[in-house]
Amino acid sequence: MRRILTAAIASLTVLLAACGGTPTPAPAPPTAIPAPTAEGTIERAADAQVFSLPTGDDIAGIPDTAPGTLVLRTDNTTPGAPTRAPIEFRVISLYQQGGIGGVPLDITVFADGRLIRDGVTTRLSTNQIALLSEQIVALQFLDIDGTFSGAGASPDVFQYTLTIESPQGGRTLVTQDGMTPDSLLALYDTLKGLRGT
Repeated sequence: MRRILTAAIASLTVLLAACGGTPTPAPAPPTAIPAPTAEGTIERAADAQVFSLPTGDDIAGIPDTAPGTLVLRTDNTTPGAPTRAPIEFRVISLYQQGGIGGVPLDITVFADGRLIRDGVTTRLSTNQIALLSEQIVALQFLDIDGTFSGAGASPDVFQYTLTIESPQGGRTLVTQDGMTPDSLLALYDTLKGLRGT
C-alpha cells in the first residue's frame, strides 16, 4: 500500500511540474488619469490626438437637424450655384392614413385639372391648378431634405404619402403628424380642401 501511495505522489509531482511552465508576468500598472486643473479642466498629454465623431454634414452632405425640420438641398450647395427651374407638376398624389377613425383619404390631381378623390373624378378650375402650382414652386419640393417620420408611431397618428411627378423628376415623401413641417401641412390642407365640379 505504501508503494502505491509513493508511486501516486511521484506521478502527481511529475504532472504538476509539467503544467508549471514559466510564470506569467504581472500586468503593468494603469496609467494615471490627469488631475483637473484649478479651472476644472483636464490637461491633455502632449501626444494625445483629438478627434470628433462625424456628423450628418460629414457623412452625407446632409446637415444635422431635428426630426420635422425641413431643409432645402439648394441651401447646401456651393454659393453662386444655379438654382433648379421651378417645378411644373404632372401629377400630385396625397394618401393619408391613420387617425382615430382610421379612414384613409386618397387624392390625385393632374395638371390638366382632373381631381380624383377617393375614386370619384371631378374637374378643378385653372385658377385652382395655378394656386396649387404656386404653392409647390414655393415649397421647392424636389429639393426637400429632412426626417419627417419615425418608428413606432401610434395608429392614431396621421401618416401621409405625398408624390409629385414632373418633367424635372419625381419624388415621394412620407411624413407623420408631429414631424411634418408647417409648409408641407399647408400643402396637405390645400390638397384636402380641393373640390372639383
